[in-house]
Formats: sequence, C-alpha cells, structure tokens
Amino acid sequence: MKRGHLIKTVTKGGAAFIRHGGNHDWYRNVQTGVQQPIPRHNEINEMLAKSIIKKLSNQFQQDYYPFGLRGRFVKRGLKSSPYPLRRGKIG
Repeated sequence: MKRGHLIKTVTKGGAAFIRHGGNHDWYRNVQTGVQQPIPRHNEINEMLAKSIIKKLSNQFQQDYYPFGLRGRFVKRGLKSSPYPLRRGKIG
C-alpha cells in the first residue's frame, strides 16, 4: 500500500499527526489515545498497513475492510479458513 493512501485512510478514521520521528511519523487516535508510528517508505507492507489501520481506526476499518481481515474466506461463502488448525497428533 502506498504511504499517502495509508495516511489518508488513517486520518479519515480519526487519527491525527503528532510528530516526526527519526524514520517514522507518529499518529494518534483522538478518541482512544492509541499512538502508532507510520514508516517513511513509499510502499508499506499490506499486513503492516492493516495492523496500523486496525490500531488507529475505529469505525473506518469496517468501511475499508467490510469483510474483516479474513474476508477472502467470507467472500467465498466459508465461515473460516478451509485449512483448519489441527490440534494434537497429526496422522
């Protein structure tokens, strides 16, 4: 995900810019007080971007990821992963 798109997403979700760090910019959710650094890279890993959005955004996360973080299974009509975790002995 592009850094600019991530910042727009986070600010729409209720986060505000706090300060510049050494290699990161710090944002805070105004309602919850949660702070999170955003790296200064052109491209940010999708999993990291989802984590930042999840921590900094309350309501906007549901709009941006309407199926949740495991949405690819919900879109196919499955309730969870088709590869369930096995507990105990395998075999």
